[in-house]
Amino acid sequence: MSEDTPEYLKEAADEVVAEVNRRVALVATDIFSAVDLTPEWIDIPQWEGGLFVRPMTGLERDTYEQSLVRGKGSNREFNIANARAKLVVLVAVDEDGKAIFTKGDVKRLGAKSSAALNLIFELATKQSGMSEADIEELTEDFDEDPS
Repeated sequence: MSEDTPEYLKEAADEVVAEVNRRVALVATDIFSAVDLTPEWIDIPQWEGGLFVRPMTGLERDTYEQSLVRGKGSNREFNIANARAKLVVLVAVDEDGKAIFTKGDVKRLGAKSSAALNLIFELATKQSGMSEADIEELTEDFDEDPS
């Protein structure tokens, strides 16, 4: 840049260069070696303790979302029975990252405090990048009147 270039343009150019230098082009080995399922502690007052919650993997999220749908084609129904308990089973882990529940625990867990389950559900959906818009998209076809 010339000496006549205004200072604000020089600063803007410096910011652009700094931003470009911060970018990192990832390759497959970078992605596969990334630690991206880090558990987070959450206090559960209703249970007088807490537990670790980890984000879902992509496959777990797809499987979870599929578990909320019954039937095929025009016979599909949205099934939210024990939706929170199903998610808690997937994401509740011990300090070593090992699951503390099994699929067989869903029904028993569904009988526990909805407030406690919802605390875990909210954290897990946030960690896993699920938004209300995602849930709406998943259920939008079920809101239509078939007549």
